Amino acid sequence: MSLLDALILGLVQGFAEFLPISSSAHLRLVKWLLSVPDAERLLYFDLVCHGGTLLALILFLRREVWAVLTDIRKIALYSLAI
Repeated sequence: MSLLDALILGLVQGFAEFLPISSSAHLRLVKWLLSVPDAERLLYFDLVCHGGTLLALILFLRREVWAVLTDIRKIALYSLAI
């Protein structure tokens, strides 16, 4: 996989993650369109893409995440709301 392919797939992951669609399916579709072989070794690439999304969300919401993790009452309220 080339660097350009990886950048395109990362952008697709970033945009598709916040839509009510499967970002994993979009990664597979774009891999197919770019003729990137969907080998087992690319599973780790997909995991890194999802991990990057998680890290970006935690950094963006760091104050809210910290507030929830440090106040047990908020944890209980959030768990009841779900």
